[in-house]
Amino acid sequence: MSGRDIKGRLETIRICTDGSVATVIVQWLIDAVAGHLLQVAPAMFWRPYYNTPLVPMLRAHADREIIRFHAFVCGSALCKTCRAAGKKRSTCTNDLCDKAMSDGITLRGLDDLKNHRDVLGHPLTHQLERPKVRKFVDDRRDREDVRPALMWDIHRSIVDAQTAAGAKAKVVDVTIGPYQTDVLDSILRLCLQPHHPPIERDVLTELMTALWNKARVEFERHPDGRFPRKTDAELGALYEKMKKAWYDSRARQETDATYSVRLRDAAGQQSERAALLRARDRVRLGVALDHSAEVGLARGIEVAQRSPNWSRLIAPAPEH
Repeated sequence: MSGRDIKGRLETIRICTDGSVATVIVQWLIDAVAGHLLQVAPAMFWRPYYNTPLVPMLRAHADREIIRFHAFVCGSALCKTCRAAGKKRSTCTNDLCDKAMSDGITLRGLDDLKNHRDVLGHPLTHQLERPKVRKFVDDRRDREDVRPALMWDIHRSIVDAQTAAGAKAKVVDVTIGPYQTDVLDSILRLCLQPHHPPIERDVLTELMTALWNKARVEFERHPDGRFPRKTDAELGALYEKMKKAWYDSRARQETDATYSVRLRDAAGQQSERAALLRARDRVRLGVALDHSAEVGLARGIEVAQRSPNWSRLIAPAPEH
């Protein structure tokens, strides 16, 4: 196989997979920054960021890009003539017929990529019968490996192979721009406390840029994606810390005038109290949807004031 043919195939592989690599990395950065904010300041959130609808959509998109990356680099297909015949003909002269695009080219990380692809393509792990992928799952690498690090190493391997073949190439430029920042901002707005102002977009851009500059070094230090993991004790301590901050935050919400109407039930009127509880929920809903505490509060009070016992129920409880 001629060097010109290898150079051309490498160029095709790089051009057609640059977008997949950038997509997987950017999704990881968005997820990591949101997770970092939840870890260091859990009181800012009324629900975890990963419970918003955008996060599973982004993760599914990144998983699809990994499958696409593997299919393009390692997948094989018959040429047009052999496909029409239904099998590979013995007289076929197409060098890539029934062979992968990377056939004859040495690239790093393809075995691990195949394992990740198999796990993503077959969520029911009992369907994975290949010994290597079974060990891969048993070692929890399908859940603990940082896949963007592996994708980045394979991408660098493609660029290195191009350079060795005499072609000019450079790694993909992972840019953190307004589109990436808008996605992270949208996720945070869906889970920040109603009284907490949105985080400035410039700050989010700086956070993602700084994380990428640091992560790039770590990706090259751990090219297979096997980063050092926290121990069970460290994870347990982190969980307890986040849980305490979470409950403290929920307790403060009950006395926050911008979040709910304070309820006083001195007369024991359960039906009116239930109406006020529903009004409080409307306040929460209005704040979450309109991002305006004043509008949500006004809507809740308007509904609650329909109760004939409104003035008596919100009056201070008598002292004994």
